Amino acid sequence: EVKLEQLTHEALQENVTNIAGVPSWNLVMIRHILDYTGKDNLLEVWPNLELFTHGGVNFTPYREQFKKLIPSPDMRYLETYNASEGFFAIQDNPQTDDMLLMLDYGIFYEFIPLEELDSPNPSALTISDIKLNKNYAIVITTNS
Repeated sequence: EVKLEQLTHEALQENVTNIAGVPSWNLVMIRHILDYTGKDNLLEVWPNLELFTHGGVNFTPYREQFKKLIPSPDMRYLETYNASEGFFAIQDNPQTDDMLLMLDYGIFYEFIPLEELDSPNPSALTISDIKLNKNYAIVITTNS
């Protein structure tokens, strides 16, 4: 609760153009800000808000709630794929759900064809060996 209060007081002083994080936490924050300000939607608080970068969970169940709280046809939503093991991918085009693999973030990727996943000696392919539109299990090695 203290964190929300501090965040609200700080953020209301700023020209916020983008927010980022886990959708469920951001909904808590947004609703707190709207309750505090008495505004109906987030664009009344931050008229220049144009981007929400999210990750951690599937955004689909949250999309309609965000559209109601940020009612702008120009609002963009971009997904990231990260975990404690590393930052793996980002949606680089808001018109598609595709994600761009981050290849220079200290992670070595290997890809196992799904049909080989349960075999005793599956093939481990590098990025130069994989094919488009084929599903793989990803094996990662990090520098940490």
